[in-house]
Amino acid sequence: MAETESQLPLDGEEAVEPGRKALFVSYALLGVILVLIIAMHGFLLSNDLRAARHPGQPSFLPLPFETFVSSLFVLAMAIISVLASHIWVLSAERKRQQRRIDRLQEALAQANRASKAKSQFLSSISHDIRTPLNVVMGMTFIARSHENDPVKVKACLEKIDQSSRHLFGMVNDVLDLSKIESGKFVLEEAPFNLLSLTSDLVELIQPQAKSKNQRLTVTTDVRHAAVIGDALRVKQVLLNLSTNAVKYTDPEGMVSITVREEPSVLPQSAAFSLIVEDTGVGMDPAFVKRIFDPFEREDTSLTACTEGTGLGMAIVKSIVDTMEGAIDIESEPGVGSRFTVTLTLKTADARPSRTTNADAANPTALHGRVLVAEDDNLNREIACEFIGEFGVTVESACNGREAVDLVARAPENYYDLVFMDMRMPVMDGVEATRTICAGCLACGKRRPSIVAMTASALVEDRTLAFEAGMDGFVTKPIDTNKIGEALKTYLG
Repeated sequence: MAETESQLPLDGEEAVEPGRKALFVSYALLGVILVLIIAMHGFLLSNDLRAARHPGQPSFLPLPFETFVSSLFVLAMAIISVLASHIWVLSAERKRQQRRIDRLQEALAQANRASKAKSQFLSSISHDIRTPLNVVMGMTFIARSHENDPVKVKACLEKIDQSSRHLFGMVNDVLDLSKIESGKFVLEEAPFNLLSLTSDLVELIQPQAKSKNQRLTVTTDVRHAAVIGDALRVKQVLLNLSTNAVKYTDPEGMVSITVREEPSVLPQSAAFSLIVEDTGVGMDPAFVKRIFDPFEREDTSLTACTEGTGLGMAIVKSIVDTMEGAIDIESEPGVGSRFTVTLTLKTADARPSRTTNADAANPTALHGRVLVAEDDNLNREIACEFIGEFGVTVESACNGREAVDLVARAPENYYDLVFMDMRMPVMDGVEATRTICAGCLACGKRRPSIVAMTASALVEDRTLAFEAGMDGFVTKPIDTNKIGEALKTYLG
């Protein structure tokens, strides 16, 4: 407790310190006055005795008795001033102690609230994790029991896919919050198209809205669609707000997404309002004040049966704050909610639109030879299977050293592309990439393109990969969309 207490800001301590100094000065002054009074009193007594013994001689210190009385008066005033200073300092000290106690009590209350929220979070996430896990395990068992029924197996696989994606989303939320709290939350600066991002977002939200017969409307009014920023985080903000709107809006309700450009006072920049509005259950004003606190979820009959970790809005707020934006909330229970995010992004030159997920999801026959460096047997099998769907030849390595040896022994242009895991035994992907680049440069060979394929999704990991010489970056879990985009980029 002493350590915590010492870290608390003590407003007023600076005000008390001058009082202590004044008290010290007062005591010192009182001591000087006492010494002078005693000395003066001694001189007066000595003068009186001299006059009594030697009548008619001039007095050694001809001071009248009134001087002694005046001295006593000065002494009394000094004592009163010292006592007043002492009382003032004691009062200020008591106030300071009370402020410290109040802060400790507030800190304790906050700690108790945080502890309660985390306990509720652990209870909630335990349920939310076990529920989709039960689906994955149960549907796997059912699929195995009906191997000769393709329709049944397909239905089970679809449910397994949905539950896996839900689990992936929860893991991402927890990891994002961990990065935020540890100070490792870094934004990426790269060009992207805001209209394309909005279109991709609608593709993700539309099926959820249709499943509840909701009316989803999208409005865009953007003059500078080509901007520079962290597209992943901007999309995460919109996706979180949109999925919440769909989740907490009753069937037949309405959800609207608006992306509107606003006047910007900064040169080569554009201001945007990202608005998500719904006709859902709305929120109580008291909860709106706590909505950005981690683990917070409104305690209603609807939220009790709705999956969620209570981390999404805390992550949204952190992203918006990091991007130096603002978020505003208007909500009324039983009427709906309106979230308005304001961001300023640098403008960029218009660039050709990137390959859409829909295009990448359709495997097209490509030509080339791909090496997959992955130490986990199951992940290596999955990656090879996904890549093989596009018609290319696939080979594999179990670690970075093996990948380096295969590339070094192969003739020039034998491998067109290497998918490199970053964390492997014997030699990691970063060191393997440096070694391949240096080896090809030394012997004058054209090196194959190298794309990181890793579960390390931090911006620092991406930077480390590119600094080592990698050409691309794909995060796990992988799917045909990610693999297709990479293959078409380097083999198409």
